[in-house]
Amino acid sequence: MDVKKISPDMVGGREEKALFSEFVEDYNTSTLPHEKYYDLAAWDKQELERQEKRLAKLKGKQSEAKVDLKADEERLR
Repeated sequence: MDVKKISPDMVGGREEKALFSEFVEDYNTSTLPHEKYYDLAAWDKQELERQEKRLAKLKGKQSEAKVDLKADEERLR
């Protein structure tokens, strides 16, 4: 599903078997299209680190954008 972008529900039995045999051949010859298929734990760890960095960056932007209402009232006075 990840590589071919095809839902198993949308293909017939023969086509599903053909796609699976293609996957098996790629798996057996170590020619899978992405590094995550070879070390899933390491890939998950990298993805988690990327998400944490993105969240930290977003939180930093949000904290800069906060409005101090008391300071605004003082400036208006």
